[in-house]
Amino acid sequence: MCVLRASGPEFDPDAFLGTSPLQPSKVFRRGESRLPRSKPEGPRHEASGISIDVSDASWRDLSAQIADAERFIKANRLEIKRLAKSPGITDLTLDFPIESRMGGENVVAQFDKFPATLVSLAGALGIALELSIYPCSDE
Repeated sequence: MCVLRASGPEFDPDAFLGTSPLQPSKVFRRGESRLPRSKPEGPRHEASGISIDVSDASWRDLSAQIADAERFIKANRLEIKRLAKSPGITDLTLDFPIESRMGGENVVAQFDKFPATLVSLAGALGIALELSIYPCSDE
C-alpha cells in the first residue's frame, strides 16, 4: 500500500490537482483536523497536501510495493517533477508501510532495503523514501 505524499504549509492541493492527471487518495489542508470526527481542540494538519496510491500490494510484500513504485515513477516522471516544483511543496515522500517481523519465531532483528534502482529514480526527483513499520496482525 505504498503512497506518494506531497505537502507543504503553503501548498495549494486544489490548484495543482486542477491541472494534473494524478488522482489523489487523500487531500488534506493546513488547519483541518487530522482525525475524522475529532474534537475541535484535536490535532490539526500543519501543512496541506495530497496522498496518491502507488501500490496496493500487501504490507507483507515490500518487494511488490517497490516494483510498483518503480513503475509508477517511470510512468509519471514528468508529472512528479512538476509536483515537486509546485509552489509551496516542502516534502515529497514515498511511504512504504510494512508489518514488523519482530517478535516472530526466531526473529531478533529486521532488515529491509531499497534497491539502488528505486533510490536513483526517487532521488532524481527529490523524493524521500520512508519505511513505516507496524505491528503484525494475528490474521
